[in-house]
Amino acid sequence: MGSIHGAWCNARTIPMTCKYCNQEVFYFFCDCGCKVFFDALGEPWPKHYCADYEKAIFPSPVYPQEDIQEDATEGKMFTWTLLGPDEKIDIDIELSYSQTVRENKIRINEKRYTIEKIEPSVNAYLNQTGIVRELIGPINKEKKFRIRIDSAFGYQLLGAFREEDFMQITMHTTNLAFGTPRSFTFLIPSKMTRKRIKIGSHIFVTLVSESVKGKNYWYCRSIESFE
Repeated sequence: MGSIHGAWCNARTIPMTCKYCNQEVFYFFCDCGCKVFFDALGEPWPKHYCADYEKAIFPSPVYPQEDIQEDATEGKMFTWTLLGPDEKIDIDIELSYSQTVRENKIRINEKRYTIEKIEPSVNAYLNQTGIVRELIGPINKEKKFRIRIDSAFGYQLLGAFREEDFMQITMHTTNLAFGTPRSFTFLIPSKMTRKRIKIGSHIFVTLVSESVKGKNYWYCRSIESFE
């Protein structure tokens, strides 16, 4: 039996859509390395077992469809589930955390919220999951940063943004542990957006703050698409 996960390990729960069967699922992950897709919130936290996933991974089914459904308890159903290296299949989640995410899901369904824009602070670093709502670029660096980049001094002021072309992405994330949807606008090297990133994509990003002329901007170091 593993640890009981919850607020103490920065547990996050994100509503998503299974890319194989289009069913609503909940992506749970935390600082312990636990990563799991669930069908519903709260006890017994049913993991998302997906026959469409099995078909995609194994074009010639290993088991007949009826066996996949009937013998799930014997481990014959495949699951679109990601687990950390030290995490067992049994995952315990705090009762208080379960109650919080269920209550926040009700609030969001009733649209009782405003989106909070998150600006980067000095030396900020975070991993975040969300949906691409806006994709712009390549950006004009002179207009974005108000710097003349045709001089050596201006070029150096660009810091981490001087070497490559950049796109700008706005991502909305709904972490049910917090309840209030959040918005992140960040800059990302254009070559990294070729990984099937488009408006509506579910993405996982690592963001850090980078400063230009004393102002902080979100800079994307890595991006992964769930598509």
